[in-house]
Amino acid sequence: EFAVPPGPEQHYRVHLLLAELWHPAAGSRIYSVTINDASVLGAVDPVLRYGFGTPAVETIDVLSGRLFPEGAASIVVELVAQPGSPEPPAIYGIVVTKVVATAPAAEPETALLRINCGGGTVIDSHLHRWLSDSTAAAGGTALQYGDYAPVNFTGATGLEASAAVFETARAGPSVHYSIDTTSGGAYVVQLLLLADGVEPAALVDVVINGDLRFAGLDVAAEAGTRAPITKTAPVVVGSGSNIDISVAWTPSTAGSPLVHGVAVLAAGTIAESERVLHRINSGSDGSAVDLDGNLWIGDAAMQPGGTTVRPNEHTETNLVTTQQNAKYSALFETERYGGRLHYTVAVESGSNQHYRVHLLVAEMWYSHDVHARFFTVDINGASVLARLNPVEQFGFQTPGVVTIDVPSGRLLPDGASTIEIDLNAVHGSPEPPAIYGILVSKVEDMVPTIPPPLMPEQVVHRLNCGGQDVVDGDYHVWVGDAAMDPGGGTVRPVDYIDVSPTWSPETATHAALFETERYGSTLRYEFEVAPGQAQHYRLHLLLAEMWHPAAGTRVFSVLVNGASVLGAVDPVVAYGFQTPAVEVIDVMSGRLFPDGASSIVVELVATAGSIEPPAIYGIMVTKVQ
Repeated sequence: EFAVPPGPEQHYRVHLLLAELWHPAAGSRIYSVTINDASVLGAVDPVLRYGFGTPAVETIDVLSGRLFPEGAASIVVELVAQPGSPEPPAIYGIVVTKVVATAPAAEPETALLRINCGGGTVIDSHLHRWLSDSTAAAGGTALQYGDYAPVNFTGATGLEASAAVFETARAGPSVHYSIDTTSGGAYVVQLLLLADGVEPAALVDVVINGDLRFAGLDVAAEAGTRAPITKTAPVVVGSGSNIDISVAWTPSTAGSPLVHGVAVLAAGTIAESERVLHRINSGSDGSAVDLDGNLWIGDAAMQPGGTTVRPNEHTETNLVTTQQNAKYSALFETERYGGRLHYTVAVESGSNQHYRVHLLVAEMWYSHDVHARFFTVDINGASVLARLNPVEQFGFQTPGVVTIDVPSGRLLPDGASTIEIDLNAVHGSPEPPAIYGILVSKVEDMVPTIPPPLMPEQVVHRLNCGGQDVVDGDYHVWVGDAAMDPGGGTVRPVDYIDVSPTWSPETATHAALFETERYGSTLRYEFEVAPGQAQHYRLHLLLAEMWHPAAGTRVFSVLVNGASVLGAVDPVVAYGFQTPAVEVIDVMSGRLFPDGASSIVVELVATAGSIEPPAIYGIMVTKVQ
């Protein structure tokens, strides 16, 4: 129990230092973590989550209205053994911080939760933590995509920062996530999707809290193979309610949807500006006003065909409303039905347009037969819904909103000035199509408005030399260097000698990197970078002498792209014994970096007469903006 200052609108952060140092077998130690009696980490198995002998830091936000009651003066952290766990919980350290509004890092995260589908916890280059879905997912199979072709982020503005999330996916006929919002409120659900070119392409339906938000979404057609897209949808939930997200392949289509990431963001963090062009009150020659005060115009003048009716004049109607559909209640007083209903709506012509069609549907008449009414939906002559059954998808007398994206190049020819919407009867359906309202909007922007931290340097690579993946003091992930095959050997100095480093403010945050070392007479690293002219990169080399206090014991040179940049480096002379240092080397076009080059080669070579070979602890490559 940690004492903290009470007061409204408090925001704390709890950092737990966890690991499994005793038992390499998964399942040996499983426990849960609660904060102020609310579960925040369920069924933690450190071997599965982090790896045997691999320390990790779990960070949990504790804020007013979420884990921290108004007026509370303490934070209670509990680790509780799971039934059947052979070993009890174990912990190595706890840091409790207060997030201050004026601090630079106070607002890096505006998400209730980010989930890395099919994988473990990762941190993207915006410093956002995407948690493993091992305890959140229902259905589907976890897939690893590291061996496939690289993701093409060209044109996917803002998604490059989430590259780590696209290394894994969850696939299956249906993938479901249920996310606890605790206090409720307005949120934006963000889905990270990809057509990988390996699994058969699938048309995807996305249902959020029972509402069909995306219907027949063709990721491959919209983004291209191995190109990611993000889809967002606003949602409002009450206190104590969950956000239930289901992604499933569209009935009658082959393939399996692949979900790479799911984020629930605070409302307003996604600039998905939909400018409404048309609100149509189907089945009426008059207008209707929704609960937000918006005017919906009767559709009689559009001559869509079919017949109109007011269901409440012929049958008992008791709408089952949710926070999402309640505002549309007035629209469900009139209905248009018929074997074929056709609407033509005018839109702004031009290239690279993106529109969205929202259909208000329901089954108001037949509760006894789930197959009483099903129909198809076409947009501009192309089928987007092969079988829309309101009872199956929403329930009897439960209004639903079906959302269909209509971007240029898919469903909308460049230069088109209209969107044609057709609802067609299907053979075998006893009843014809029925519609209650149509909203057509133009999507002005779908780019996240959360900027990355303002940095003159954009990190391209972080490499932990001689070790596995590790998280530094600023929560950046440094990837183990084994896959780069740099040569030499690896060692943990602390396993053989007394290590008491002298830290500087610059190196203290990298302490975890200096726990492992790669050494050898010649070490070679090749980093892929973006080619082009007028490029400017920067190398940050983490160096030290941990073993020998005598000057002259270890002397080496550093080459970049074959040119010597540091000659006769003696860490004891240059920095001092057991004093970590960071050497920074600029690599730019016309100096160390030929125009058109697509890689940076770093070599450490022993100097003649040196007793010990070169040693290095970490490398970071950045691009200077």
